[in-house]
Formats: sequence, structure tokens, C-alpha cells
Amino acid sequence: MITIKVTGIESLVKDYNAFIVDMSDMKEPMMETTEYYINEVEQNFKDEGQTFSQPWLPSPPATVRIKQALMKKGLAISTDTLVLSGKMREGFGAFVKSKYGQLFNSQAYARVHNEGGQGVVQTKKGTKTIQIPKRVLADVDETREKKVENIFETWLGTIIKRHSI
Repeated sequence: MITIKVTGIESLVKDYNAFIVDMSDMKEPMMETTEYYINEVEQNFKDEGQTFSQPWLPSPPATVRIKQALMKKGLAISTDTLVLSGKMREGFGAFVKSKYGQLFNSQAYARVHNEGGQGVVQTKKGTKTIQIPKRVLADVDETREKKVENIFETWLGTIIKRHSI
């Protein structure tokens, strides 16, 4: 008769359970991902769309003139494309949980600028509907996908190393 004795099973189960717990909280790579994206968006404002390989159309001359007049009154901070008050640029933030991350902009009009569409402006004669061109503020493209993939692979590698798997 052959007898086989298995030892260390309690330790194996404990290590496995600790590994599962570590894997269930992805807040660290989610935070790193959203920080990365916010930095990319900031760079995209600086280079007016080049970061996401979708250069912004310049503001029409009439818009630049309006911004110049507003700047003289202290009501605008720039004549740059998509910058009037700076609220949209500063409105990017992130919401992160253990298995969820979301990039957002607190300004409702950010979406219409990102996707293009219609907007309503106030004129001396009332309101006017205008076409707003698509100017990508943030995007998911191959470059960003690879970076996010790398962030998660690095995080996973750290957990594997920690548990000697």
C-alpha cells in the first residue's frame, strides 16, 4: 500500500485567496490610467488636437475678434481655440473605484466640442443656432490603448511577483 501525504495545502489556499483579493482591487491601475489620460488631454489642449492625431480647426476670425474684445474687458483669458474662460480645460477629472474608472468633464458643452454638433449662442438680436466642428478633446486610440494595457500588465506583474506565482 502506498500512502501520499500532501502538506502545505492550507498555505497554498491562503496564498491563492490573498492573490484573489489583490486582483479584485484594480484601483491602483485605474488611478494611474485616469492620471495618464488627464495629462494627455492637457497636452492635447496645448497642441490643439495633435496629441490624438486630430488637429483642431482654427477658430473663425469672427470668434477670434469676439474673444479679443472679451479679453479687453477681462471676460476671456485667451484667443486660443476652445479656450475662453478655461473652465472646459480645467473641467476634466476622474472617478475611480476598485473595478471602474471614468474620465469626465464638468462642463456640459465639452461633449458637443468633442463630438461636434449644434450649439446656441446669444446675439444682439436674440439666439442663433450654430454648427460646432468636432474638435477631439479626448479619445481612445491605439496609442492610448497600448499605454493602458502596459499599465495593467505592470500592475499584474507586481501582484504575481508578490505572491510568487
